[in-house]
Amino acid sequence: YLDVSETEVRRAKAAASVGKIYEIVPGAADQAMVALNTIFAAVESARGNPELPLEQRIRRIRRNLPSTLNAKVSQEVLISLLGLEAGALRGVEDLSRHILGSAMTKQIHDDPAELRVAQDAAAAEAVRLEINPRKAALVGELVRDVLRPNRIYDVKETLSQQEAAQDRVQPVYMPISSGEVVVAAGELVTQQHLDKLKALGLRNEDIDYRSVVSLTVLVTMAVVLVLSYLSAYYPGIYRSTKTLFLLSLLAVIGTLALRVSGRVQGINLSPAQVGSLGS
Repeated sequence: YLDVSETEVRRAKAAASVGKIYEIVPGAADQAMVALNTIFAAVESARGNPELPLEQRIRRIRRNLPSTLNAKVSQEVLISLLGLEAGALRGVEDLSRHILGSAMTKQIHDDPAELRVAQDAAAAEAVRLEINPRKAALVGELVRDVLRPNRIYDVKETLSQQEAAQDRVQPVYMPISSGEVVVAAGELVTQQHLDKLKALGLRNEDIDYRSVVSLTVLVTMAVVLVLSYLSAYYPGIYRSTKTLFLLSLLAVIGTLALRVSGRVQGINLSPAQVGSLGS
């Protein structure tokens, strides 16, 4: 018999074995680098007016930053960048570009936890490459602010591959031993019991259209034969509509009764057998 429960368990395991499918985000590395360049360009513009108060220069920087980037860059980072000498600022910029470019070559999925891991790795790389702890922390913060996922979760492709994995699972068939008790008295009926009953022909959820058509044909033939016989030998009965209707109804009821009684007693009568018994 077809063990539906075990088959479904194996199908579920097959689907679970398929990991998430990710697709490449076009231009993610370029977008991250543009964001970094925008920060330094805004800082350079504000540094061109050293006579302005610090707060006013920071406001100018923020006006030149996109809203999404503005929300990420902290006040402390901007103050630190404005306070660096030109050479030191150039060094921070070059190191930030180097670490960002290296980080974006690795796969970064659109998962917050995975993004944090990539950000922490970039900050650790800055500490490794920069001796000055203040500059290393500044580079780490800058890269953290502009780093972004370069792989996005493809739900449609993941579901497609999961369904393909499920389709490759072969149906599980289990034997039914001779004399085996399918359902014991008082036992709770499970899916496995239903599968066994269906395999034994004791349960059928679908309409057997072949049987319906066969029975219809057999009953029609029987009615036609009876009508022909009555027309030839009993014309009085043949001309009585009520009598003919009663005879037809008895033939249909008798045929259906044979079919139903066979099912009740566990005997699956074929349409031919029903027809022969009904006649």
